[in-house]
Amino acid sequence: MVAVSGGPDSIVLLDALVSRGFDCVVAHCNFHLRGNESDGDADFVARLAEKYGVTCCRADFDTEKIARERKISIEMAARELRYEWFEQMADCYDCQTIAVAHNADDEVETFFLNLVRGTGVHGLSGMPECRGRVVRPMLGVSRGEIMRYIESKGLEYRTDSTNSLSIYKRNKLRHDIIPLFEEMNPSFRSTMLKNISLLSEVEDVVSDYAAVVGNRCIKHMDWGVRIDLDSLLAERPVSLLLYEWLREYGFSSDVVGQLYASVKNERISGKKFFSDNCVAVTNHRYIDVYTSCQEITNAPVYIEKQEKVINHPVALLFEELSAEDFKVDANLGVAALDADKLTYPLVLRHWTKGDRFVPFGMKGSKKLSDFFADKKLSVIEKDKVWLLCSAADIVWVVGMRIDARYAVSGKTRRVMRVVLQAEDKK
Repeated sequence: MVAVSGGPDSIVLLDALVSRGFDCVVAHCNFHLRGNESDGDADFVARLAEKYGVTCCRADFDTEKIARERKISIEMAARELRYEWFEQMADCYDCQTIAVAHNADDEVETFFLNLVRGTGVHGLSGMPECRGRVVRPMLGVSRGEIMRYIESKGLEYRTDSTNSLSIYKRNKLRHDIIPLFEEMNPSFRSTMLKNISLLSEVEDVVSDYAAVVGNRCIKHMDWGVRIDLDSLLAERPVSLLLYEWLREYGFSSDVVGQLYASVKNERISGKKFFSDNCVAVTNHRYIDVYTSCQEITNAPVYIEKQEKVINHPVALLFEELSAEDFKVDANLGVAALDADKLTYPLVLRHWTKGDRFVPFGMKGSKKLSDFFADKKLSVIEKDKVWLLCSAADIVWVVGMRIDARYAVSGKTRRVMRVVLQAEDKK
């Protein structure tokens, strides 16, 4: 499958592949961003495919509408739509590869776009020649060489009128910024390609190192991955390692920087950081990365002794008092526990079949399922209940009942007062 826009790069790619005997299918996307000009490109590509005797498949997109819906730029929307559709059509036509016409000049421009965005060494190491089924056979070919090929074979091509507009970041680089560098160094583009090649090798070293360290710091879970903070903070460079691990889950360098800042000095539990599809949640011991935003509501949360407030998955305030300062509170949103009986870390989790505890006011234990039945809780309501646990014991069915074994008594010296904070309705 050959991605053909109608511009000189893709025309040369198609001609080179067909003339060398490849079995090709032409794929053209009409993004409807240039009115009649976009439709003219589509008609031109269809005629070109007919001339070469190859199949042509076409797609029409309302790119501006989709960009608004996805809350991304038009350029990013066009890119996502293009590659999503290429993959679908490659399956449909049983194509082994998807060839796109990125060239050496595109490589240099992409370097600077990524530099401005802040993508780390990964974004500065150039476009891969091959990723999955997508291949870029023209990365070593300059725009000048492409135009000489076109002239030598008398090929027709379409010119995109927006290529001259500096409102697009790539065009501003191409027409305004890179020429300034070329004034200082006439061989600037070739110099940059060498730099990008070196950075690609650096990326390989960084990736290999991150994988080795990851084996010591990362544990794969059913719901995602868990990064051990003590192990992570013993390594160097921490921020780079964290970015290498999290970028595959869609986290930007800015978000990873904020996450690192929140754990390097003060380990605050319950802070959440988002990518498009994943959530990273901090607590005193771990960074938990949930590969589905839904999973975050189900996984247990660990609470260390020094933590006074947590905000996830429910807001709890922890206050230790002497027995002399303690006053009984009948509020169900307050749990008064014998602090000396608690084993850390405490755990917040959902109930599981077979759970038992000793409800305050009773002498014997009771199945949690029976306790819920007495409360006439629905299935949905039961699944929303959180349990505060010490080791294997449930010490508080949060907001409902404490365990009698952990209740304050005449022998209690220190009281752990746990307050369920009211949900903010704003």
